[in-house]
Amino acid sequence: MFMRLTALLSFAILLAGCQPKVGYSVGTDLGPLQPGETRHLVGTDLGPVQPGQTKLQIKLPPEKWIRSQIGSNYFYTCRALACAHKVTLVLATFPIARNAHPKALANLATSEITGKPGKATLISGPRPLMALGYHATIYSLSLTEHGTSNYAERMIIASGGLGIAITAMSVNAGEAKRAIEEFLANTTVEDGGPRPQTN
Repeated sequence: MFMRLTALLSFAILLAGCQPKVGYSVGTDLGPLQPGETRHLVGTDLGPVQPGQTKLQIKLPPEKWIRSQIGSNYFYTCRALACAHKVTLVLATFPIARNAHPKALANLATSEITGKPGKATLISGPRPLMALGYHATIYSLSLTEHGTSNYAERMIIASGGLGIAITAMSVNAGEAKRAIEEFLANTTVEDGGPRPQTN
């Protein structure tokens, strides 16, 4: 099981590495916004959102999900016996243009899939949808290592100025889908709009 989980986490970090690398701040107590700065807040107990900020508030029940962080990636692992099958959610965020074009989301998903030959097999998608009130795309992958098939359900959401990439990984495809649904049911996004221009 440890080998399976290690392979899945490596795969999720690999996908997260596909996201654009643009400098921005993530945190809850970083002081006042600096000129030209856009700030994305990720957490569970966040204050009011300000212009130039996007607040991603996640309230997955801690009695079921264990939260951890590696670099800029957030991990939510289902506690032992709390899920029918082992499942892990991996969250990555990245700055995007406001009012992102839906076709651009599909293109991003396609580039992720085709950019990693031999790592995974596409099962379905990418398929456009609405999630958390924003345009999104979703697709499913299978990853086979050491004779074991694992599944990844991946959704990319364009929320205001914040891109949200959430990947659910499990040996069971249905468990991965349910984990994505639970994440969406326990997550809200609040966009403060663009920061006013200063002369």
